[in-house]
Amino acid sequence: MAWPHSITRPSQWLELLLTGKITWDEAPEPIKSWAMFFIFDAAKTIRDKGKTKEQRQSMLFRIPERVRPLVEKELLRIWSK
Repeated sequence: MAWPHSITRPSQWLELLLTGKITWDEAPEPIKSWAMFFIFDAAKTIRDKGKTKEQRQSMLFRIPERVRPLVEKELLRIWSK
């Protein structure tokens, strides 16, 4: 995707992606790679701090709807390690 003139910094792309204002497919590849660090960190936090299934679900539902499937997928990946 081309960088719109209104977005001048990569951190703006990252913020739009992680807040769910743009979809995963709309973000440039370098931004997706950068976002995976935060997605991994969110999944790890849910795994470590969610003592019960209900707590983990509650934490997961606080994540923006467009980002949630990515965190769920990462959570399943690190949970099975």
